[in-house]
Amino acid sequence: MSESKHTPGPWLREGGVIYTLVHARWRKGAGQFKNWFWATVQGCGKISVEELEANRCLIAAAPDMYSALKDLMKFPATIEERTACAQRALSAIAKAEDRDVVQVVK
Repeated sequence: MSESKHTPGPWLREGGVIYTLVHARWRKGAGQFKNWFWATVQGCGKISVEELEANRCLIAAAPDMYSALKDLMKFPATIEERTACAQRALSAIAKAEDRDVVQVVK
């Protein structure tokens, strides 16, 4: 598989803005971050607030879903690896649906 060309996650969401931060430097023992990517998601007036928010959640979860799918397609050999992949996939789906993460039963 080829390397992805998108901005790596995690992508965060606040209101209508989706963004990601990257580590810029250390200052007085604390990490300093800068905004690397941001997008504003707005509707044209005919879209409901609920649909617009659902679109924002889905866009913000895209890098997590992409990563989880790539790992699942490697066909993990052990139950521990499969459980970890399933958990990452469930976490990405929960982020896309703006709800709490469900834990995989071991």
